[in-house]
Amino acid sequence: MGSSGRSCLIVGNHTSFMDTLVAVVANPLRNVGSVRMMVGNHLFRMPFLGTIVKAMGHESVPFKQDEATQKWTLDKEEMAARMKDLEAHVDRGGHLAWFPEGALNLGDPHKVGMFRAGGFVIPVHIDVEIWIMAAVGNSVCWPPSSTVGGRPATMALKMFRLCESSHDFLSKLPDDEKERSVFLANTAHDRVQKFVDEFVAEGFDGNIHSDEEKEEDYKELLEERAN
Repeated sequence: MGSSGRSCLIVGNHTSFMDTLVAVVANPLRNVGSVRMMVGNHLFRMPFLGTIVKAMGHESVPFKQDEATQKWTLDKEEMAARMKDLEAHVDRGGHLAWFPEGALNLGDPHKVGMFRAGGFVIPVHIDVEIWIMAAVGNSVCWPPSSTVGGRPATMALKMFRLCESSHDFLSKLPDDEKERSVFLANTAHDRVQKFVDEFVAEGFDGNIHSDEEKEEDYKELLEERAN
């Protein structure tokens, strides 16, 4: 990671608070301190974790309340300003990470939600390495509804480089910011879903299985590959 000399962008599926911990462990220690993220406001209010998030310099997703409807909506102007801050961080050689689904996937954890294209304007503007994290079982170890995780679970993780140069990866596409951003979002999503499907097929569904169940699953997998 980072062998090209470029900054790194790291994205992945999001089913649990465990995802961030796994991502930190999976990344080279030399990179972790310079990674910035766009995170939900609620994380800043969490004990212990909120202090870490503030100290790391992560950006919160800004919301504002409509005076007429009293509903909270995304503050697009402030969001654009914070995205510029993150882009400047990458331009200075820093790294960037986020979960493009935009929120925890509270449905089927094996069905990756749509990746939002907004953040992918950064690798369109700045030439970076793009790395992808696909994880399964995190939501069993630390369910989204639980304050603290640590339950026994079978977990699988793959970190892989989508491209060494985002600009080279996009070079055959029209010079259109939106089209390129959507292409990166969809490509990253499909690669993550591919590995999630493979993990589940190999028995990494998050649940603990007996030795007999593992042996049976393994036999079925061998038969599928043979066919």
